[in-house]
Amino acid sequence: MTRKLPLSTIGLEISTFVNVTIRKRCITNKRSSHTDLDHVATAFANLGTVYWSTGDVGQSLAMLHQALETYAFYSAQQRKPVEGLEVAGVHHQLGLVFAALKEDFDKAVESLQKAFAIRERATGARSILTAKTVDALGKVYTMMGDVQTALQCHERALDILNGHSVNTCSILENILAVQIVRGDDALALHVYAQIL
Repeated sequence: MTRKLPLSTIGLEISTFVNVTIRKRCITNKRSSHTDLDHVATAFANLGTVYWSTGDVGQSLAMLHQALETYAFYSAQQRKPVEGLEVAGVHHQLGLVFAALKEDFDKAVESLQKAFAIRERATGARSILTAKTVDALGKVYTMMGDVQTALQCHERALDILNGHSVNTCSILENILAVQIVRGDDALALHVYAQIL
């Protein structure tokens, strides 16, 4: 008879086994394979996304931390920092997960600021990736009740995206939400008209 384990148990067991196995192999070979570690870190980040989408925030957090630990391990092996877009993506996801917990807003802001700094260095201050992170920061500030900072973030993201051929409706919706929280019905109506 086959025993059925919950997804969270299977994911944790697999991730622990893979992480330990890859690390041991890298140490014994005296050569860290960036490709292996990159794949492992990506797998952890992907598992974090899967858990996030199923509502298992705790497991999502564990997998995202494993991804960062794997990148840190590689960084230590190479004696140089690894702060590429993949690491920024993990920090961005962590920020969203911390915000979802509704009690770790400071950690959410910290993670998103790390993601922003890396993305800004890698792609420039006016890239779509930096705009997404600034917009996510705005959402967190709205949840924290800091509507002025939230509005600044959303407007900055909108300004960045106006230079690209992308749909800005989601950012306008976030600005609308801030105006509603502020109680500014006139501005809320103006933003709503822009969305339409």
